[in-house]
Amino acid sequence: MNRIYQGRVSKVETQDVNQQWQLLQNWEGELWLHHALFQDAVNYYITAIAALGSSPDSPLTRLQALLREVWDSADKKGQKREGMGKSFQRVWQLDNPPSLDEVVGRFRQSLLENGVTAEIMQAAGENMLNDIQGEGAIRDNGPVYWPLFCNPDTNANSPDDVAMLSRGEEQSRIRQVLHNPETNSDSVELAPFTVLSIASPNNKTPLFEGAKAREILDAAIKTVSGEKPLERDADGKLAKIIADFSIARTDAAENFARLANILSEKQDANLQVTGFVGSSAKGQIALLLRAFLLFSYLEKSEFTLALLRHFCPPAKKTKAQADEPEAGASGKMVPGAIRKARGNHGYIFRAFTSLGIWAGAQGAKPTWGDFDVAAFKEALKVWSQFKQNVEKREAKLDDLARRLLVMNGENAMA
Repeated sequence: MNRIYQGRVSKVETQDVNQQWQLLQNWEGELWLHHALFQDAVNYYITAIAALGSSPDSPLTRLQALLREVWDSADKKGQKREGMGKSFQRVWQLDNPPSLDEVVGRFRQSLLENGVTAEIMQAAGENMLNDIQGEGAIRDNGPVYWPLFCNPDTNANSPDDVAMLSRGEEQSRIRQVLHNPETNSDSVELAPFTVLSIASPNNKTPLFEGAKAREILDAAIKTVSGEKPLERDADGKLAKIIADFSIARTDAAENFARLANILSEKQDANLQVTGFVGSSAKGQIALLLRAFLLFSYLEKSEFTLALLRHFCPPAKKTKAQADEPEAGASGKMVPGAIRKARGNHGYIFRAFTSLGIWAGAQGAKPTWGDFDVAAFKEALKVWSQFKQNVEKREAKLDDLARRLLVMNGENAMA
C-alpha cells in the first residue's frame, strides 16, 4: 500500500460526527477502495477530455487512439490487467464494459443534444490543453478549468473568454505605452486601458460603489505605500519592490498622504470602481492593479504615473525568449469556445461526483469538488505526459497504463 503516497501508510484516521479523530477500522480495505475510486475518476476525466476531439489531427483524437490501446486490457510487468473499459462499467453501472467508441459517443451525444457543434467541443478541449503546459500550469489552472467544464453553478471567467484573451494583449501594450518617453499622465494613449486590462471582470458585482469602492481604494493606497503588506508575499519580493519605490522617491510619503486626503474628501455617492476579481492579478501584477486604481480613480499625475512605471517595468528578454509567447499566453485559443461548449445545461461533461454511483448526488451538481479537482488534475497530468512522450517520440503504453489503470493487488487477470 505505497502507491501515490510518500512512504508507507501505517494507519488511517477519520473524523466522527463530533469532529474528533478516530482510528479507522479495516483501514487497508477502505483506503484501497478509495484509491480504486479515485483511479476510476481519473480514467473518467481523461476519457471525457479525449472525447471532445473529432478531427484526425487534433491532439484530443490522438489521445483517443492511445486510450484504445489500453481500453480492453493492458500488460503490466508481464501480467494482464483490466482495461479502462472496466472503470466505465463501474462508473455507469453497466452489465458489461462499454467500448471506447460507446463511451466517446455518450459524452459527445450529450453535447450535441444541447446544440454544441463538433467544432466547438473540440476547440474547448484544445483551448484548455494549450493553456496547461507542464505540471506547474496544471497545479495552478486545474482548479480553474474543472468548474468551467463540470460545475453548472460556476460564474467564473474562462481563460478563453474574449475579455480574458484581450487582457493579456492589453498588458503588453500597457508596458509599451508606459515606457514610451513621450507618454505623460495626460497622454491619450493611456485612455483605452481600464482595470479590466489588468484583472478579470467580476461577473457577480460589475460595479463597486460607495463604501465598497472606498475600501478598495484605501487598501490600494496602503498596499503600494507599504503600510499594508500583501497576503501572498511569502518570500518578500513584492515588499522589496514597494520599498524600492519609496527609497527612489523621497516625496513618496507626502504623495501617499495626499492621495489618502483626496479619497477622504470624496463622497460615497460619487465613488464607483469597475468590478474586478482581485485574485486574478498575481505577483507584481497585483501591485500594478493597485497603482492603476489610484491613477484611474483618484488622480492622473506624474506621481501615479511613476507608480505605474515602477510596478510595470520594461520587459527584459533574452534572445531565446524573444521568439516565445508571454507566460500563460493564450494565442492559440479559439475565443469563447469553452463558454459555448457549456451549452444550455452549463457544463461540458458531468462531474464524477455527480454521477449515480455517488451517494447524495442530485442532478449534475458535484458533491465533493475537492475530490473532482484532484482527479481532474491527475487526468491532465496524463495528457501532459502523453504529449511529452510524443514529442520525444518515446510513447510507452506501459507508462500510460500504470497511470490510468487501477492496480488489482498483485493478481493478474485470468
